[in-house]
Amino acid sequence: SGGVIDHGKMSAKDLNATQITPLPKVNLQMTVTCDAPVVFALKATDNRAGSGNASGFGLGRINGTQKLGSYSLTMSAPLADGEVVQSIASFDNGTTWEKYSSFENGLMLSVATLADVSTPRPTQELVTDISYSGYINRTDGLDLSNEVNLDGSATIEVTYL
Repeated sequence: SGGVIDHGKMSAKDLNATQITPLPKVNLQMTVTCDAPVVFALKATDNRAGSGNASGFGLGRINGTQKLGSYSLTMSAPLADGEVVQSIASFDNGTTWEKYSSFENGLMLSVATLADVSTPRPTQELVTDISYSGYINRTDGLDLSNEVNLDGSATIEVTYL
C-alpha cells in the first residue's frame, strides 16, 4: 500500500469518551536494498511532532491544540540477506546497541545476528514487517463537531554507520 494506512471514515459516536479508542492494527512490509553488505540503521522522524504522546508518533491536532491520538511502529520478523536476525537500537547515536524493536522519533534501529545484540550486522537486503498500532485519544476533550482527518506521518530514513 505504499506505506499508507487508511482507516476510512469513523463516526464520533463510535469513539470512546472516557478511554482511548484503539485503531485496527496493520502490518506493512519494508525492504531496504543496498549494492553490497553495509552497516546501516533506520531512523524514524515524526512529521507531526508534538501531536502524539511521549514515545508515540502523532496523528495530528484538532484546531491546532487538541492532540487527536498516537501510533507506534515496531520492526518485526526481520530478515537480513535471507537470515533471521533481531532488531537492535542505539539510544546514544550508535555508540552502544541493545535489543529493541520500536521506532521512536530520532532513535536508531538496526539488525544484529541472533548471537550478538551489541553490533549491527552488515546487510545488503533487509526485509522486515513494520507493525502499526494506533489509537484515538478519549473524546471528552476533543472538538469533533466537524470532520477531522487522521493526519499521522513518519519518515524512515537509512543512515549509514
